[in-house]
Amino acid sequence: MTLVVTADDLGLSPGVTKGILESHRRGIVRSTSLIVTTDSSAEAAAQARMEPDLEVGLHIDLVGGWPVSDPAAVRSLVDGEGRFLGLAELTRRLFSGRVRAGELAAEVRAQAALARSWGILPLAWDSHRHIHLMPPVARVVGRVARDEGVRWIRRARGPRAWSGPKQTALRAATFVSGLAFRGIPGNRWYVDITSERPRLDFSRPTPSWTSG
Repeated sequence: MTLVVTADDLGLSPGVTKGILESHRRGIVRSTSLIVTTDSSAEAAAQARMEPDLEVGLHIDLVGGWPVSDPAAVRSLVDGEGRFLGLAELTRRLFSGRVRAGELAAEVRAQAALARSWGILPLAWDSHRHIHLMPPVARVVGRVARDEGVRWIRRARGPRAWSGPKQTALRAATFVSGLAFRGIPGNRWYVDITSERPRLDFSRPTPSWTSG
């Protein structure tokens, strides 16, 4: 059994980046995923390159910042100011067929290309707010990932004993999106420590955490 502790959101802010890198140096975090859509993303990539044992993947963002693509070229993904939509509005557009798959694919490719231009080879992918698990997004991400030679995509199967609303939604999304990622390896299960607070003195056998 292999335990992988992944810290998402490298580059979200200088403080987040500092915390991730310090956790890695202390032997806690083995891998991280870079978000490329913020003002501090490029600097975070530069700092991560100084850590030879830190694996850096891509944290796809479709709901947080500004697109890497020209907003005019991805209109179905952005609001009137050219910024990504919030999660609720993007979800409505996705399930009403108002997001163009070609625009979604172009933006994912652009984010991967930007990471590479900063010296990061992102062969493991996950996403901000787990958006890559939504079936309309998963179909596109799976296709692009194969084209890009991605070796790993996060799934979010939580332990069955953990059945809060977020864990239940993630488990369902992982099941439905499974076909889109078929043939691309991923974690067997996943614990999101932002939605669960496991007790370290828990009397039953401690699960193997895979936060990434």
